[in-house]
Amino acid sequence: MLEVAFPLRYCPLARRGTSDSYCSHMNRTLLAVVAVLIAALVVSRLARSGADRPEASSAAPAPAPTVTAAAQAPAGDPLAPARALLAENAGQTYLDSLLNSTDSLVRRWPDRGGQAFRVAIIEGGSPDYDPRMADFVREAINRWESAGLGYWYSWTADTSDADITFGWRKTFGLRNQAGQTDLSWDKAGNVLHASVVLATRNGEDSLFTDEALLDAAIHEVGHAMGMPHSADSADVMFPTTRTGTLTERDLATARLLYLLPPGPLKGPPPQ
Repeated sequence: MLEVAFPLRYCPLARRGTSDSYCSHMNRTLLAVVAVLIAALVVSRLARSGADRPEASSAAPAPAPTVTAAAQAPAGDPLAPARALLAENAGQTYLDSLLNSTDSLVRRWPDRGGQAFRVAIIEGGSPDYDPRMADFVREAINRWESAGLGYWYSWTADTSDADITFGWRKTFGLRNQAGQTDLSWDKAGNVLHASVVLATRNGEDSLFTDEALLDAAIHEVGHAMGMPHSADSADVMFPTTRTGTLTERDLATARLLYLLPPGPLKGPPPQ
């Protein structure tokens, strides 16, 4: 910034009918000097702003790693882009566990064009059920919806119209199993419906805590979206749920799942 110091002389305001030629002359002179200095200051700042501004680059922004991988996939193999995406993201996702369990079938909901998933909660089902338990499901849905993945949900009372249903039972009879999700899908890997059941008690007939039920609901929503289990205990999708906080690996895996086309990744080698 250009800084200028100059002396000032304070002149009294002239009374009506009188004049102070010195002050009048100095006022005009000071105004002219100030105008020149202001102009010089503006020119200096504009010049410096232009010098500090980075030069515009004609190069396009670097593509996301997944796009790069797909672009570098071998030509002639329709499955190569999907395989390239998986290979590049293997270290930061756990989608390989899905492919291992489905014989390399990418299983997910078909693209919906922004349409919300319809969710229904079936009240009751367990003698321990309390209406407040439905709030665990609503909070679980909210956690996934607010994660910025592009998933949207709406609520319906009509279970026949729902994409995802939530119900309750007393126990699965196993030590700590609190939830189970059953998916139905077609041969092309498109998920058609998800049915989630949550238990109110563990296999030793002890009530699950509210925190455990919320964590289980968040975990099962992930399964309802097609997510597999993670081998990392810090992730929501770890088989024995220990957290209700979605990790970067959870989010990266969900994003990758919906970048891949549904269907088998196995196929004949390109000719």
